[in-house]
Amino acid sequence: MYIFVPFVPSILLNFMNDNYQTLKQQFDTAAASLSTDAINSATVEYSVASALYSQSMDSLFVLLLSKRFMLYFIATMATFYAGWRAYGGIEVIASGVFGGQGEALDRLNKEILKGETISYDSYGQTELDNDATEDGDKLFATLIDENPQASNAGNALAIILPLVLASSLTISYTSVTTLVGNNEQYDLSSGSEYLDNLQQWAGDYLLYLSSLPSLILCLLFTAAEFRWAFANDAEEKLQKSDSTVASNSSILCTGNVLALLYVVSAYLAKVHPTLSFNELPLDLWPSHNGVNIALAVAVTRALALFLVQPTTKSIRTIALALLGITAFDAISVFGTAANAVDTLSESPVSVMETVARSKISASSLWQPGLLEVIVGHDNSRVSDALGLGDVVFPACLVAWAVAADRTNTHKLRDNDEGDADKDSWTYKYTSSAVSGYILGSILTEIVGSFSLLGKGSGLPALVFLVPCMLLCVTATALQNGEVEDVWGTNSE
Repeated sequence: MYIFVPFVPSILLNFMNDNYQTLKQQFDTAAASLSTDAINSATVEYSVASALYSQSMDSLFVLLLSKRFMLYFIATMATFYAGWRAYGGIEVIASGVFGGQGEALDRLNKEILKGETISYDSYGQTELDNDATEDGDKLFATLIDENPQASNAGNALAIILPLVLASSLTISYTSVTTLVGNNEQYDLSSGSEYLDNLQQWAGDYLLYLSSLPSLILCLLFTAAEFRWAFANDAEEKLQKSDSTVASNSSILCTGNVLALLYVVSAYLAKVHPTLSFNELPLDLWPSHNGVNIALAVAVTRALALFLVQPTTKSIRTIALALLGITAFDAISVFGTAANAVDTLSESPVSVMETVARSKISASSLWQPGLLEVIVGHDNSRVSDALGLGDVVFPACLVAWAVAADRTNTHKLRDNDEGDADKDSWTYKYTSSAVSGYILGSILTEIVGSFSLLGKGSGLPALVFLVPCMLLCVTATALQNGEVEDVWGTNSE
């Protein structure tokens, strides 16, 4: 996942990237030659320039379309993978292996912070399990599982989640605008060289210091994913040899070392997006997407424990959360951009877009939170980006879909033991959820390409992704005769 999905798209775009600058120069030259005041349209030179202009336009269009397709491919695969990973925690709660969401969250924390690796088989039994959770590690189990007032924690989270996101966005926007305002207000360039150097040093120091928390989170979440992947490989080998499972919690284990190199390459890619080996370019910027996928997986695994009800097939809690987040996404883009029209003479930029632009600013360190595509090997400027929220929240619905499909499969096996296909799995809800995500991505691109909702600001992708996914899931439920179960509160 962390090699194929992030890096293969860049490899496929390599031959286009090699010709990007040439195509751009041809396009600019031809466009200048086609100026009506530069040359008569009846001349041969004008005809040649027109043909070159059309050829360059076609080639650039293919490049632009390809990189958009690659961005949505990465987002779709990340959404499916994060949902599939989050399903494991839901399954073990439903099967009774864990006492509730609190205990599952405690084990997730131990997996990330202490290096314990736990994998789950298809029936929810724990494998690669270490010692039982100690009393000191039962913080969330005590606060949630043993607290009767926390029985509706999922509904409460669904309601407050948009408010939390709005608060976080407000803080980020305030920080960005304050920093820009201070830079414009306090100009020490006319002072002494000492003050100039001091200002530069202070700015760089604060920049690196502010990036330290995100660096630590990237290391922890990426290491957890790499340890899990290598633990599964070790499990398969040990099952063949009938040996006991070795611990994978050593700080110098393979997963941790590779995760460190992976995250370092992501931060290095901000300065050097491409390395050359024997004149062969190696793009490093795809590691940005790999680290972001690891972040999305960790957040999805935590949120899905509460948004997906393990004892029912009801989708109401997660639908409430998704619709609230979608409304927040729309207001933060359309509402704030409309307000910017009244207050600014320049092109309106929404709060969401302002924060996103600050993340990909060429003057700052790399900041996680955006899936991105870069065109041109030596160009460190991001050409296309998609917010990580467009992966995390749809992935929670995918986690529900995987859990629902597994429940239906178990029922089919129990009711028809003689079926020749009893070892096969049904993925109707999973397929419908992913199909809805793809459909929403297509609608987002169509509306954005033709500026159907106006110009001057980005589009909130969740406005298209969430309704399409919910409609596709509902259509599948209607086909299966399970609408009451999916949109009701019937217990399994």
